[in-house]
Amino acid sequence: MRSKASITVNLVSRNKLEELSSSEKIEYILGEVKKGKVLILESGLTPGEQATLIQQTMTKIDHDT
Repeated sequence: MRSKASITVNLVSRNKLEELSSSEKIEYILGEVKKGKVLILESGLTPGEQATLIQQTMTKIDHDT
């Protein structure tokens, strides 16, 4: 019997993001997504943070799959 797949969605508040530096935001987001969570950010990332997030995500992708 297959187990039911579940999705965890977390709303990340503006206050939580404002407490973090840019690098901490990226680490937090990547860590939560690696755990299988979907994040909704109350306030978005800056264009620079978005670029860094994309770059770090691409370096972590397993190209063998």
